[in-house]
Amino acid sequence: MYNSKLITLLGTLNANERRRFKKWIKSPFHNPNPTLPVLYNYIDNRGSFSERTLRKERIHQHLFGDVPFDDIQIRRVMSELLQVLEAFLAYEERHEPPVEAALIRARMYRSRHLARDAAKWVDEASNHLER
Repeated sequence: MYNSKLITLLGTLNANERRRFKKWIKSPFHNPNPTLPVLYNYIDNRGSFSERTLRKERIHQHLFGDVPFDDIQIRRVMSELLQVLEAFLAYEERHEPPVEAALIRARMYRSRHLARDAAKWVDEASNHLER
């Protein structure tokens, strides 16, 4: 599990992204499987990712209690979590405030004669361009 695509991708999340993903995964709109937040919390609460801290058998026991270990079952849950994580990251990437969105908001505020708020969005667009 330690070398899985799921763990590799989770390892790239910063603290803000982890916090937002935790909220995302709890939403039934984005995730109908109640096991996935439990799995994510288990992984996220590890001090570090290693073969020892992310053993499939331990995770299976945490998720399913005394049910005998089933590698296919744990792989299925990991795959579902990966799909939800990929959807979250795609959403984050797509809804990051691009220059065009900031300029549209600036025009909207300007058309409503709210110059101070329009200037804020022009500054946001400028900052985005500088980055």
